[in-house]
Amino acid sequence: MPNEKKNNPELFICSSCTEKKNVRELASTVPLYESEPVKTCRECYDRYHNPPKEKKEKKLFFCAFCQTEVISVLYRMKVDVSEPNELGLKKGKTYNFCSSCKNKVVEYNSGQDDDDEDLGP
Repeated sequence: MPNEKKNNPELFICSSCTEKKNVRELASTVPLYESEPVKTCRECYDRYHNPPKEKKEKKLFFCAFCQTEVISVLYRMKVDVSEPNELGLKKGKTYNFCSSCKNKVVEYNSGQDDDDEDLGP
């Protein structure tokens, strides 16, 4: 390995993917005591430090809360509502909700619990 450095100082070997890369792609160098430093290329560094975020896909579906067909991120939630209710939802069933109605459904579920509490004498 020492000969490679003398022949071409523009290259390094990434410690993660073990590929030869150009020095311009070097993202991180961590010195080690009495050993070669750990060198990481930009691609491996980003993969570890900036993992890809899960993409939310928009779909066409019927939202059970706003009662319309929407193109949105699909959220499936189990409802805990009293029956009968104005939306026609059944307690314990799972329904599809759009992104704008998701928070309203959470409030609606928790709001139903407040009505059942005893207020005392």
